[in-house]
Amino acid sequence: MAPRGKIFGIGWAKTGTTSLGRALEVLGWRHCGYRKDLAVNLAQGKTDVIWGQVASADAFEDLPWSMLYPEAAKRYPDARFILTTRPTDTWLTSYRKMTLRQGDDDPDRRRVREFVYGFDPTMATDAELIARVERHNDAVKVFFSDGPERLLCVSWECGDSWPALCAFLNVAVPMMPFPHENRAPS
Repeated sequence: MAPRGKIFGIGWAKTGTTSLGRALEVLGWRHCGYRKDLAVNLAQGKTDVIWGQVASADAFEDLPWSMLYPEAAKRYPDARFILTTRPTDTWLTSYRKMTLRQGDDDPDRRRVREFVYGFDPTMATDAELIARVERHNDAVKVFFSDGPERLLCVSWECGDSWPALCAFLNVAVPMMPFPHENRAPS
């Protein structure tokens, strides 16, 4: 069966979104991952530009898509949504390493982060960062509570992989290891 319908990966950064994107490509979906240009458009309120890109792919993950799930659910009533999560301690460590590695000299990246978090995450406490991610995850679950068949919650780090993803998408499990992309350097 050929993949059909739009898939939106709506997990927070550093929760396995890149691995999800690669897995969806392996399963045959045309994929669009993180797009800084579109995330900047989101921060500027230019969502028409973002929605204009949806025809170019079938599967989306990371920003700006993780912030647009309510509108995506309305625009694409047959779409499926995947919330990638990660244990708090490993998420925080990974996120801090990423921001340190990327630095804070890119004004667009800074603008997007402040829009998404509601504050400057480079100056935030661990508790503030964790609370923001937990609010996102809780809001997603509440939003899809009346249509739980449209939402899959997974944690690759906790052992979810092909079986959960493929059952949700009603496709065969590939005969290859699940991809774990974008791992931080040791």
